[in-house]
Formats: sequence, structure tokens, C-alpha cells
Amino acid sequence: MKIWEISANPANTTIVEAEDNLSSFSDIELYKGLPLGGEWVPFKVQTYQEGSRMDFYNYYGGIPVITEKTYEILKPYMENQVEFLPIIYDQTVLYAMNVTNVIDAIDYRSIKVSKMPSGKLNPLDTYHFNNDKIKDIDLIFKIPEQVSTSVFVTSKFVDLLNMYKLEGPSLYLVWDKNIPVQSAATAEMLLRYDERLSQLNICSRIPLLSFNDVIENLKVTNKQYRSKEYKLKYQFNKVFISKYTNLSEFLWRPLHYVTPEIAGLLWHEDDTNDFGEFI
Repeated sequence: MKIWEISANPANTTIVEAEDNLSSFSDIELYKGLPLGGEWVPFKVQTYQEGSRMDFYNYYGGIPVITEKTYEILKPYMENQVEFLPIIYDQTVLYAMNVTNVIDAIDYRSIKVSKMPSGKLNPLDTYHFNNDKIKDIDLIFKIPEQVSTSVFVTSKFVDLLNMYKLEGPSLYLVWDKNIPVQSAATAEMLLRYDERLSQLNICSRIPLLSFNDVIENLKVTNKQYRSKEYKLKYQFNKVFISKYTNLSEFLWRPLHYVTPEIAGLLWHEDDTNDFGEFI
């Protein structure tokens, strides 16, 4: 299996939000892996730059947009992975592809995590996917870490484009399952990571709270909560989640999407520091 990240293709027509658009769904921040159809109001777009290829359109923010012909071809293969939402364009119907297949597939044991001058961790310099998380049925997906931006496709998606001679977006190969990729971590880092992870997986504190209960507690207290290698906190009116990395530190990001794994965990008050050391 190979995995590509999709992006705008200079040969495709580029569209932008129309000046007379009245729908709020043109905002890319709404596209975070969740279905929108129940509230959907088609937004209106206009041409920004004409292109020579007409199966896919470029729309800012990376939302894939396709023609009705492309929609009819792709829909039978992707109904459980994409919500196809109509938008308005020059009295023609186009479809925005709201990708709802979100896979927690990043291998935090192997990814390259660097430190910025501020001391914060800068994730995903390169992609390391967990081979077991991406199944043969997956054609297109997002990851929780970049759920409002990046869209990834697999070999089966590319095969569909080739089979039906569809001229698609630009594709950048980011992962090949058949090519071994050396971990960005040293042997010493991996040993330390594995030892600490085994310790973090042992729960010694009570009470244990459900995810929903923890979210409510976060908003009224200044406490952090932990479950195994994950942490939660509330800051700047947002919920943040972190995961333990091979740098022996927790990597924080805004919680935009709750995976089934996260929703099913039991949580307790945090008993470690930012380096995973028990306090």
C-alpha cells in the first residue's frame, strides 16, 4: 500500500467563495471529519483561475471538489468514507468531498518530532503510518492531528483515477508500506520510550472517569487528566490532547476530532510531568 497527500493541481480550475455567497459552510474550519449533511446549506463559488482539467477543482484549504461526473464514478466506492455535499457554481452542481474517514494512524514511536526555538514540539516533519491501522478498504482518510487540513489517499484511490481516466489533484507520495522506513528515533530513545510507555499503561489512580465526564470537569477545574499515553487539558477556551512521543515528551494539539479509542478510554487526574515522569 502507498499513501499520498493530495493538494491543488495547477492544471485544474481554481474556485473561491463567491461574493454573494450566503452559506457559512464555505469555512474550511467546519470540515473536521464529522458529517455535515443534516445542517447543510450549499455554498456558492466562483472562478478564480481557469484550468484545462475539469474532473477536480481546486478550492482553498484543501477540500476536494469534484464534478457531477466524477461524483457518479466515485460515490459507490466511497460512501462510508466521504460525505458528498453539493455546492453552487455557475448554475452547475459541484460536490465538496467532506472526508469523514478519520484514522488514528500516526506511529508515535517512529515519527520525527523536532523542537522549535520556543521549546514546543514540532510534529510530523515526515509521516510514519502504522501499517495495521490502514485497511484495504480505505481509499481516502484524514488523521486526527491534521483533521481540518490534510487529506490522504491510498493506492486504491489512485487506481480508480487511472481506471476511469479521471484527472485529479496533485498527489505527493508520503508513505510506501513495502519500503522499510528507518525510525527517526535512536535505539536508546526507543528503549526509553518503550519502557516509559509500559509504565504509563499501568493505572494507579482513582476515580476513573469517562471521556464525557472528563470534558465537563476540564471546563470547571484547572486540572489535567491522563489515560495511558494520552493527556487532556483545557486552555484558551479549548480542549487540548497530547500523546507521548519518542522524544520522551507529550505532544499537545487542539482536540478537533474524538476517535473511538479516545472516547472509550477511562481517565484519572494526571500523575506525570511533561516528560512522562511520575510525580
